[in-house]
Amino acid sequence: MAEEFVNQTSQHIFLTGKAGTGKTTFLHYIVKATHKKAVVAAPTGVAAINAGGVTLHSLFQLSFEPFLPNGVKKDDYVHFSKAKLDVLQSMELLIIDEVSMLRADVLDAIDATLRQVRRVAKPFGGVQMLYIGDMFQLPPVVKNDEWNLLKDYYQTPFFFHAHSIAQVPPLYVELKTVYRQKDQVFVDLLNRVRNNILELSDLESLNARYIKDFHPEKEENYVTLTTHNSQADAINSSELKNLAGRLHEFSGEIEGDFPDYALPTDMVMQLKVGAQIMFIKNDVGELRRYYNGRIGTIVRIDKDFINVRLADSEVEVELKKDTWRNYRYTLNKDTGELEEEILGTFTQYPIRLAWAITVHKSQGLTFEKVILDISRAFAAGQAYVALSRCTSLEGIVLQSPVRSDCVQTDAHAVNFAKTERPQNELTDLLKIEKQRFWAERLQLYFEWKPLYRLLYEFQKLLEDKTGEEFNDARKLLSEMRSFVREQDEVVAKFRKQLRRLTIQAEQTGNLAPMKDRCQKAVEYFFDEIVKNMLLPLRNNILNFKAKKAKTYLKNLNVLEENLAMFLEDLKKVRYNDALLIDGANINIPPRHNLFEAAKEKQTKEKKSKAVKGDSARTSLGMYKNGSAVADIAQKRSLSVATVLSHLQQFITSGEVSVFDLVEKEKVASILPYVSSAVGGEHKSSNTILQELGEGYSYDDIRAVTRHWAWLKGQDK
Repeated sequence: MAEEFVNQTSQHIFLTGKAGTGKTTFLHYIVKATHKKAVVAAPTGVAAINAGGVTLHSLFQLSFEPFLPNGVKKDDYVHFSKAKLDVLQSMELLIIDEVSMLRADVLDAIDATLRQVRRVAKPFGGVQMLYIGDMFQLPPVVKNDEWNLLKDYYQTPFFFHAHSIAQVPPLYVELKTVYRQKDQVFVDLLNRVRNNILELSDLESLNARYIKDFHPEKEENYVTLTTHNSQADAINSSELKNLAGRLHEFSGEIEGDFPDYALPTDMVMQLKVGAQIMFIKNDVGELRRYYNGRIGTIVRIDKDFINVRLADSEVEVELKKDTWRNYRYTLNKDTGELEEEILGTFTQYPIRLAWAITVHKSQGLTFEKVILDISRAFAAGQAYVALSRCTSLEGIVLQSPVRSDCVQTDAHAVNFAKTERPQNELTDLLKIEKQRFWAERLQLYFEWKPLYRLLYEFQKLLEDKTGEEFNDARKLLSEMRSFVREQDEVVAKFRKQLRRLTIQAEQTGNLAPMKDRCQKAVEYFFDEIVKNMLLPLRNNILNFKAKKAKTYLKNLNVLEENLAMFLEDLKKVRYNDALLIDGANINIPPRHNLFEAAKEKQTKEKKSKAVKGDSARTSLGMYKNGSAVADIAQKRSLSVATVLSHLQQFITSGEVSVFDLVEKEKVASILPYVSSAVGGEHKSSNTILQELGEGYSYDDIRAVTRHWAWLKGQDK
């Protein structure tokens, strides 16, 4: 039912479910199963990487300042690149994961942005919204000074109190089956924790798991869930230090653009044989031996791999480094589909030390054995998230007794949950909304607004062009306007026929008359638009001779591409999720224009970069031949940051000296931080930057980290 609401209605949906009901599984499934142009995003960097999407702030270029609904002016909106506009204007479905952490004002900023860039007054510019998350889990993080600005506009920071939600309340759809826990008694207890209705018997059951001064044996593989990062870091550092044997360091590798805040694990990883770790990725091999959250123990460390014994098992896994990708969405002009473009990658072992992790980072994970101190829970939902990570009550050990006031559930989240409709109402609504959706969608296939928008863009290009060389273009614009007006009358009559055919199809269940009529209509409109718009526009581009109008010509090519994309979409007419058009003999003539050669060259260059490491090696070769970093970036059409990341890779091998990239004084200042990590005092790059002060960068720290790895290799 959830899938049908997404794919066959235009309803905004809040998909929720208790911990362990498969919300993330549904997300990955719907991305593959939907016929809509979908984008996946999340409020935080790590959540976005885990969901296989992008951050909301990067997608919409949002400020990190609070968004005040009444202070918006037209000039306040960000100016997007053409590529970003293509994505936002063609998007049909926006999926927001971990929506419990999304602030109301951020959602309103997204609504305002989409209305602006899509020029549609409907909420979210007509984009369907799919919100995925559990409001009984971790809430949005709002600083006091931010809330002081927002409290006059919002009842709470939760996304469901956004003004845009009040206009179009989402349909509350809940996944009911819990897969993580099998014991119904424990499932029922968790439900009462979730709803803040603990009974005395529940407290007694939980406190029976309190064991004073509990110290598990190493082979028992318990994980301690803490409420603060500092607690988890202290436990992990202490346990690692207490292990005998040599400390090994593994440096992650960043290629291209991969921001530090999105790193799923440590850039510099410190490990020993005997260390307790947690997998942070699923095994994609045939055996599927481990999953995100599974615990294991390191039994062997080699230069190129690590052997991990899985908890409660004799199975050993030979683990190699894995790669995460940082994406952005682009619109494929040939197919009209949204595609994910890889901006950068991060390569590191898919594990992290796991004697302890924070409750926040445990969200979505599953453990067999956990140690908890719920008495320190400081936010609504923390106790529920912590308890629900475990597969059984018997796997939980409490460090202190649970009091009733330790378990907090936000009353607003409880009230929001009451908007859920009974199953029979959802079934009836689905039937009605499916009919409405497909009837409206069928009409939209034969909607000429995109053609009028294209004519408007053509007119804007010619507004300041007074030379005679633009006369043919002005004449063409006039002819295209006349044609579109004539065809608008034809298509209006056809849309009336479609309404009758739609009613007939619903009554009889026979799609044949509709399919036959749509096929003929598409063939007719396709041929007319190609003959009267596409080919004349191509001829105008091909015959344009002015040498000083390259930008104009390039923009004219963009219009031609958009027109071709409109025609491709016309071949995708669907009804009741069935394709009505046989497009085998409906084809756009091959395109030949001034930019074709350049595109072929770009394609060849992209293919030549397919082999991993080639790009970095090319930058190294140019650097060794005397080219400066900025020159390499300019010649290769790369950012300076990308070229630096290329060269940094070769510090570890000794092919590049750190002193070529970082000043000696800076190396001397950073080196103590990097080298002290061996003693268990590793600090994050962010912390190091704060302590060093201005004048230092993440690139400096990465370079010196690799330099330290090279020095250690020399010692061997």
